[in-house]
Amino acid sequence: MPRRLRSYPPSIRTLARQLRQRGLTHTEICQRIGAVPQATLSYWLRGIQLNGQHKARIDAKILASAAAGRPLARLAWARKVQRWREQIDARALPVAEALSDYPGMRKLICGIMYLCEGAKYPTSQQVMFGNTDPAMIGAFLTLLRTCYPIDERKLRVRVMRRWDQDKKELERYWSTITRIPLDQFYLASADKRTRGIPTRKTGYRGVCCIQYSDVNLQYELQAIGEVALKRILVEQRGIEPRASTMPLSRSPN
Repeated sequence: MPRRLRSYPPSIRTLARQLRQRGLTHTEICQRIGAVPQATLSYWLRGIQLNGQHKARIDAKILASAAAGRPLARLAWARKVQRWREQIDARALPVAEALSDYPGMRKLICGIMYLCEGAKYPTSQQVMFGNTDPAMIGAFLTLLRTCYPIDERKLRVRVMRRWDQDKKELERYWSTITRIPLDQFYLASADKRTRGIPTRKTGYRGVCCIQYSDVNLQYELQAIGEVALKRILVEQRGIEPRASTMPLSRSPN
């Protein structure tokens, strides 16, 4: 059955047009005559010519209404984003708890992190892991220290920075993040290509590169990441794991 359209008395339409001619907005008109669908009201008011004063008043009212609504809209959006993040965080928490349930999970994460951001054998023959994110650097070092018998005296740090950045300030910052003494930091020159170009990114602390002279450890981290990646690819193809189908770098031993 077709939907029945609501009918309004002609006096309501006449009043709406009169109010519009006096420079009232659609919202103000509806406050006077009652709730009317926007499409219906626009139809009633079409063809009305407004003088400059009335048009200016309507424009000012619209701008004021929009300005008043923006904080409420931002607050509603912030609440929606917060709920969305909380829902995803709740789903992610059981995954993170697997770090305690499965001891090998820490080595797996460390190896995958190294495969993504570390220097590979044989191009390099020591552990080298670099990133701009202090959380990434801190997490990698924590995993490295908890999973392997690291000799803290062999840890080294190199901070690559832009020309206008303060070397000592950056080194103090990264020393706090890494818990590595400043006397174990390598000397590093600023990037000459950035001379005369201001650093615009807020909070940018350069690239922190962790170095550790142990090729066996480097290759083990790399191999863990590569084997994990290979297994995922094998499962994707629906075949049983067998001899490596992805070339791994050869160990030096």
